[in-house]
Amino acid sequence: MKIISHLRICFLIFIFPIFGYTWSSYGYAWSSYGYAWSSLFVSTAQAREISTLEGWQYYKSRFISHDGRIIDHYQRSISHSEGQGYGMLLAALHDDVDTFVRIYSWTRDNLMVRQDGLAAWSWGEREEGRWSVIDYNNATDGDLLIAWALLEGTRRWSDPNGRGGVAVPGNSEVDKYENFYKRWQVEISDIVAAVKSSLTVERGAKLLLLPGYFGFNHGETLRINPSYFIFPAFKALMERDSKGSGNYPDQGNYPDQVNNMDRNDNFWARLYTSSLNITRKSCMTKLSLPPDWINVDKRGEVLKPWNGMGKGSGGLGGESAKFGFESIRVPLYLAMARDRGGLEMFSPYLDFIGKLGYLPMVVDLSQETLSIHSASAGAHAVMAVCAGILEKKSLEKSLMEKAHVKIRDEPDDYYSHTLYLLALSMEQK
Repeated sequence: MKIISHLRICFLIFIFPIFGYTWSSYGYAWSSYGYAWSSLFVSTAQAREISTLEGWQYYKSRFISHDGRIIDHYQRSISHSEGQGYGMLLAALHDDVDTFVRIYSWTRDNLMVRQDGLAAWSWGEREEGRWSVIDYNNATDGDLLIAWALLEGTRRWSDPNGRGGVAVPGNSEVDKYENFYKRWQVEISDIVAAVKSSLTVERGAKLLLLPGYFGFNHGETLRINPSYFIFPAFKALMERDSKGSGNYPDQGNYPDQVNNMDRNDNFWARLYTSSLNITRKSCMTKLSLPPDWINVDKRGEVLKPWNGMGKGSGGLGGESAKFGFESIRVPLYLAMARDRGGLEMFSPYLDFIGKLGYLPMVVDLSQETLSIHSASAGAHAVMAVCAGILEKKSLEKSLMEKAHVKIRDEPDDYYSHTLYLLALSMEQK
């Protein structure tokens, strides 16, 4: 395998300069955590598990402001629609209606400022020192996360007395959240309408999701991010469309549900199938990994992002293709959708990291090299859950133990904590 033959070179010569600039652009000081040479395999005694409730309490104290803003400390303390959506979803998964409504209210008041029902993606300190929207373009994953979180909130807290409010667990004061249920339905509908009309493109027989309203449709070439394919959100929205209600779908095998429907009649079933297919076709190297970004031609075919010299091609960007910071969410979302068949594409990689003894922060798919830096706690937790679903139990245990240790060394990493809690919520079901 060529990637293994390059491993010695990666370790001794050039991984640090290759990956240093990539991750610093996100504002992440990965080297400060001292990951480089730590072993993947740690003892159970070293890895005292943080319960999902303890993790959620820390998350609220460190990353959620008093008024419901999710703070990304590594990006100049900005907030973004993705973070707000994740915060709402985590609040729902932890049955925390007060925090959910607080995050939702801030999101509605500060990001839902466009005329099309989508959220402005970035909010923070502007050059003149004023805090407000920085970029009015949307981020499609943020919009889908918000819609999915609202569906989950509806499922958990809709007033059983049909009063159009939100029932607070253990609290008789239902009027406290009167009319939130109705607002949520309107906002879900607005997001769904905008996604269908403005954020999807037909290419060949495929229905493709754009990462945002502006900047990703380059005529004959589309710029696509597989980590924006939020498969469990597609599943929830499919169920909503098919039943005409806010009911959450069952937790059965999703492909079976899709196969029992007319894919041409259900937008979300088509989008799920097209997204999964394009992700599989984008996979590179014998490790079968999808890159963070891909380019798609007018026939809906994936363009190779390299020309044999490690240089980008396909007419966009000129960068190498990498599996890492963004695309780690692809296996997370497939796991959350309970799509074992989709997760099978990651089986070769799981086997590889089991033999390698650590989980790399980044795999450069163009150069076929690995980062010597170990991935974050969140990434370890994600791959642990995937290993469990694929019945690689020993690897699941070692990866999750490592995640429990590493999360304590990442106190300010909003993104890693988010991935960690989402994975933990699945592990503890």
